[in-house]
Amino acid sequence: MVQANETIRAGTGFKASVIVGLIAMLVISGMVAFKAPVDNSVDIDELASAVASRMPTAATVDVTIPTAAEIAALIPTVEDTDNQKIQELWDEVYSVEVGDLEELAKEVCIEQFLDDNDMDGNEFEDGDVFELLEGFHGELDGVYFDKEYADDREVTVTNLGLDEEDDRAVTIISVIRVDVEPDLDDEFRDKVYINCEVTSDDEDLEAELTYSL
Repeated sequence: MVQANETIRAGTGFKASVIVGLIAMLVISGMVAFKAPVDNSVDIDELASAVASRMPTAATVDVTIPTAAEIAALIPTVEDTDNQKIQELWDEVYSVEVGDLEELAKEVCIEQFLDDNDMDGNEFEDGDVFELLEGFHGELDGVYFDKEYADDREVTVTNLGLDEEDDRAVTIISVIRVDVEPDLDDEFRDKVYINCEVTSDDEDLEAELTYSL
């Protein structure tokens, strides 16, 4: 009986060992096949650092900030604005008077120009223009009027004479082109600048011309 009991215990111990071994094998194989779960959580600090690294720094951004003086220069002052409005109002109200005075001034300048220069047709035989050119280029065989640069003419009414007619004043600047025949060289063209100052005396307009090259 004792021997039979020992045999039964031995058999039972063997089965237990086999069961333990199978369990161990299952555990090991399960660990090998097990995959670690994916961590889907977001690290806020790491994300903020990555975004900040892609932002332009002060060294890479070229920003020009105007000074207070530069900004102020773009804003018209009250005085400039008022003067502009006054001039616009003046031109609108007295446009007829200004136009009439300009035409009278042109006529007076032309008359004085013909008085200053001895001309035969379009040739300057003597006078201010001929003397100006000969004094600059030397002895000349002939000087001839070619044309006036009408687009370059400037007419400025400095005083309309509304309160006193003899206060009227107009400045006309014009440019003419002349053909010049030197004594020895080939013919060439030159420009003469004419400044005509028109004033009024005893209600009559008078003109004084100055010539330059």
